[in-house]
Amino acid sequence: MELRKNILKIEREFGEFDKVKFTFRYLGVNEKERIFIQKELADLELKTNKIENEVYVINFPLTDEIESERVKTINEKLELPLTKFGISVSFTTNYDHAGFRLPKKIREFYQIVGGEFDCSIIMIEENV
Repeated sequence: MELRKNILKIEREFGEFDKVKFTFRYLGVNEKERIFIQKELADLELKTNKIENEVYVINFPLTDEIESERVKTINEKLELPLTKFGISVSFTTNYDHAGFRLPKKIREFYQIVGGEFDCSIIMIEENV
């Protein structure tokens, strides 16, 4: 397994790779929370989407450089409920049954920050 930026590549047979992408998301934050988060995390690659009038989703790649205590402090200052933030994992594979173990850094981040833990699994079937 090889972790590059926020993508884990898992080598499978025949030189193929499964890809696992790790993202941290703020869900349904209001205008005041959005401004605070963007200010506090201005050095990160933030993506902000407006989902309705003054309600936003903010996400950023979860990399080894992200400090869990920093994110935890933001969440505590804003008094965000655990349902308004968390880790999103996207697993893309060519196999109908495959798996992986979360990298230690991701497990430790989640233990400190908490929140939701969402997963999506995408199987890409090769044409035979």
